[in-house]
Amino acid sequence: MNKAENKNKWKEFVNKLEEHASRRDMIVFHDETNFNMYLSRNEGYSRVGERATVALTPSQGMPASSPISSRLHWGRRTTETLATEMLAADGIVSANKLVVLRLAPYSPMLDPIEGCWNVLKAKMCRFMAERKEEFLVRGEYETFCAHRRALMEEDVEFAKSAITRRLVWRMERHCLKASFAAGRGEDMELGK
Repeated sequence: MNKAENKNKWKEFVNKLEEHASRRDMIVFHDETNFNMYLSRNEGYSRVGERATVALTPSQGMPASSPISSRLHWGRRTTETLATEMLAADGIVSANKLVVLRLAPYSPMLDPIEGCWNVLKAKMCRFMAERKEEFLVRGEYETFCAHRRALMEEDVEFAKSAITRRLVWRMERHCLKASFAAGRGEDMELGK
């Protein structure tokens, strides 16, 4: 059972989205993602009788954001700033006409890009697992960070092939079903 507050926010989002669609506004779904470059180790050191543990922060490594324009950006930016910069740079919209609709909490099912990111990240994880040893050496680069960044950029290029037109259509259809449910005020379950 979803909270009534979240249901109302979902319904409000869907109503605003439908309003823009009825005016034939261009709708661009924009989402950013972080990719965790933390690599687990198979071996560790601990004193006799103690378990080898490491306290980890929620995110290890360098975040990589890549919007629909397929350009890779390193570092942190707000969604609004990144969306405005990318859409204006691509000539899609002038920066002063951009309207950003924020998704309600707990609503990845209303964002078709979210599923695409999951597929992309899964392919990237497989790529990283296959080349784990390369990520642990500096190679010909000045720093470990520079080497990992180069490998990460190669990883993104490799994994982009997972985002096919068919996948995007499937995610759009999934999002549309969730939008109808949200518009009716129904409960929604993540992943269904």
